[in-house]
Amino acid sequence: MKIVKLILISVVVFFLLMTAFSSLLPSHITISRAIDISATAKEISAQITDLRKWPQWNTYVNAFPPADFFADSIKNASLSVRRIFSDDQLVKTSWQQNQKSFPAAFRLIPQQSVTTVQWYFEFTFKWYPWEKFGSIVYDKQLGPEMEQSLLNLKRLLEKAP
Repeated sequence: MKIVKLILISVVVFFLLMTAFSSLLPSHITISRAIDISATAKEISAQITDLRKWPQWNTYVNAFPPADFFADSIKNASLSVRRIFSDDQLVKTSWQQNQKSFPAAFRLIPQQSVTTVQWYFEFTFKWYPWEKFGSIVYDKQLGPEMEQSLLNLKRLLEKAP
């Protein structure tokens, strides 16, 4: 009985320590990547706004085939993307994957000879320690896919090999 009591107390203390430590981690994170593209904001917006064109450059959505691509949404069994707002300088989308929803957006910043394209995801977490600790790896998971997708978009729009 002493061993069971010790194990139970240890589990409770461990959970409380992990909860206290995870409270130091932020509840909201933004993962962002940007690239300069030698094209106008209008040309870039045309590629980003029409979600049917995403398979040409977006490696993240291509990782979930087969999918149905529509002008304003992408749907398959495990991933759903919906465009909720767009103009020449901002395209907002709502993503749903594995029962979790999170917003994302593309911000287009025109400059003299290039347009900076910033792509970002926003995540909000509950107080649960496993959610907050899981957030630590989000940048490592999404970052390379975002970088490669933006590079593909740049090559597509600049007609580079």
